[in-house]
Amino acid sequence: MEQPAGKRYSWRVRIRTLILITLLLFALAPVVLLLAFSLPPVLDRLQGLYQQAHLQQLRADFKDLDQHLASRQALTGVLAKLPEPGTVISSDADDMALIDETRAKYADWINNLLDKQYDIIRITFTDTTGRARFWLERDSASRQLKPTGVMPDPPDRKFLNAVMNAPAASVLVSPLDTENEKFLRLHVASAIRNSRDDAVAMVIMTIDPGGLANVYRDTLWVANDGAYLYNGPEKGTSAFKDFAGLESILATRNIGLWKGEGTARMLWVPMFQTENGEPLWVARKVDVSPLANLWKNLAVISGLIALVMLIIIWLIARKLANKLASISQELGDGVKRIVEKDEAVAFSWRGSIELRTLAGDLTRLGQTHARNSRNLKNHTRELEASNRFKTEFLANVSHELKTPLNSILVLSKLLKQDTSLDSETVEKADVIHKAGNDLHGLIDNILELSRVETLDNHIEPQEIELKELLEDIQMLMGAQFDEKGLSLKLSFEPGTPSRIISDPDKIRQILKNLLSNALKFTSEGSVSIKVRNVITAEHRGQPLHIDVTDTGMGIPAEKQADIFEAFRQADGSIRRRYGGTGLGLNISRRLAALLGGKLGVSSESGKGATFTLALPLEYYRSISGVSESEQKEPVDTPAEVTSSIPEADFPGTTILLVENSVDQMLQLTRILSSWSIRVVAAADREEIHETLVDNPECLLTLVNTAVCDKGNYDRISNIRKDSQCRIIIMTEDCSCLSEEQKAFVDGCLALPLEAAELKSLIEESLAE
Repeated sequence: MEQPAGKRYSWRVRIRTLILITLLLFALAPVVLLLAFSLPPVLDRLQGLYQQAHLQQLRADFKDLDQHLASRQALTGVLAKLPEPGTVISSDADDMALIDETRAKYADWINNLLDKQYDIIRITFTDTTGRARFWLERDSASRQLKPTGVMPDPPDRKFLNAVMNAPAASVLVSPLDTENEKFLRLHVASAIRNSRDDAVAMVIMTIDPGGLANVYRDTLWVANDGAYLYNGPEKGTSAFKDFAGLESILATRNIGLWKGEGTARMLWVPMFQTENGEPLWVARKVDVSPLANLWKNLAVISGLIALVMLIIIWLIARKLANKLASISQELGDGVKRIVEKDEAVAFSWRGSIELRTLAGDLTRLGQTHARNSRNLKNHTRELEASNRFKTEFLANVSHELKTPLNSILVLSKLLKQDTSLDSETVEKADVIHKAGNDLHGLIDNILELSRVETLDNHIEPQEIELKELLEDIQMLMGAQFDEKGLSLKLSFEPGTPSRIISDPDKIRQILKNLLSNALKFTSEGSVSIKVRNVITAEHRGQPLHIDVTDTGMGIPAEKQADIFEAFRQADGSIRRRYGGTGLGLNISRRLAALLGGKLGVSSESGKGATFTLALPLEYYRSISGVSESEQKEPVDTPAEVTSSIPEADFPGTTILLVENSVDQMLQLTRILSSWSIRVVAAADREEIHETLVDNPECLLTLVNTAVCDKGNYDRISNIRKDSQCRIIIMTEDCSCLSEEQKAFVDGCLALPLEAAELKSLIEESLAE
């Protein structure tokens, strides 16, 4: 039906707006991403490089300090090699005069050696315990190093022990001492060793690192507690008060940038380590005005570029949106007419050669579709009529043939048994009888095939004693195998069910076809029937497997699909050699499907073949695919649900059902589907994991299992790892759950299940 003009115009406006917004977002995304993610890192990088330059400059200013300390370490090493005389001369009373005289000359030698090296404020010689034995102190008036009467305070004991235990010729530097405001004291020490290389004394050179605070006037020196050294802005003030937030920077013990109001910036560097283990901080002002100007200029330029691009993109997107909206409307209307009405629609678009080519291709496609659709409908009607006539014809001809054929069989049998005839005539009668039997089997197969194709093959399920049924088939076919010299064996694996619910006549017909084939194509060896119970995810609907294995010629892999088609065999020559029509396996596979099972083959050429009939333990018409109109009796609700099913509607809800029993799975699926719930099923761990990954919206996981079993408990714990949905256990006894198991589940429903209780549980889960 044609849409009103107002609706068509509204639809066109909406799609044009949608296309316009999409094109704008698509075009603006790179620009926005560039401005949002590229520009700030570039500016941060520039700021980092700028601060790094200031840091390098600060380190360059202190480079002479490193060279200065290196020279003092070398002097200390020399003094350790040439110690004061008291270290090497005996300290007996008779030698004291000689020691004093020699020490005076040693002091003159030291002053000549360290001429104008005023940063060396003390030289101390100690014994191995750190007690001063001889020392020279810088005199403030004469600027000379002279002995004094006041014994100097020794450095930290840990430092002295490190000097004594250091390798030979080692010179150690102590942490910086900032307790004396007159000097920044630094101790350089080395051990004095005897001829046996044993440490017998120490030499300690105490230096003031050049009055650093006075040399660098634009630099602040601050202790870790915020106290200024020498050159604070005001005597007695604290850096923590002058620079708000500085305490958190110093606590990191790393290089930091302090930011104040406006463009105020200070770079703080831990330059030295003091004796108390705290760093001595050096601060210098950082001028950020060039970066601020650069940021402002870049912001203005970026804004102008973005505005120009926005205008250009808007104009281009608007034009493209109008064009695409017109094309999409015409395309949508045309496809709808082609699909719904099978019309031959012509598309005509202006623009590029690609667009015109697309319009021509769509026009030819629409015309071809309309023509093919008409032809297909006519052909389908003809095929349906032809197939119906073929089936009716085969059935009628087969019935007509069976009447004279029965007479031929009876007469040929009588001729075979007539003793008055000669042997040649009896042999001819026997040939006629065998040929008639083959023809009779062919007619029966054709009739069976026609019944299967028209679904004239009703299933009558009943309880079957499996062993009794198979032993009857073994006894029935045994004589034919004995006649050919082959053995027919029957075996049951442990765990095989003794009873199933299915149609025994159909199972008997399938197995007779399989055994007839095995007899036909096996010249020596044996044929076996093996019954087993297979519990896997692949066969969870058909756990009962009946294998018919022969030792015959085998089937090539490329021919295994052909043998199940009507009138086909693995090789055309086989029909000539062994006979047969190729209908038996086709009919058997169709009958297996009617029973809710399937028929497969596993074989190698020259190594025999194994045909496997897989069946459910209990037949349901919903499994076999038979329509509801063909069911003779209504399917009762399974006994596991004891109450009537209440009405409910939960659209958009997904529930995972973990169930090994096909019957119970069908029962719960039927209930949940009636409530508009989407049910996904799984059996083993891998299938559960894949299902939860593919369905993250899963609301509940219903597990029907014996939760007291260790293997099932592990499976439930794995479900909890893969999903956050609620896990509900369905079992006959909820009391067997331990406290540890209850931690993995969210509830337990007792069997037989109450449908009303299940409905309440789903409503509760949706409300959370």
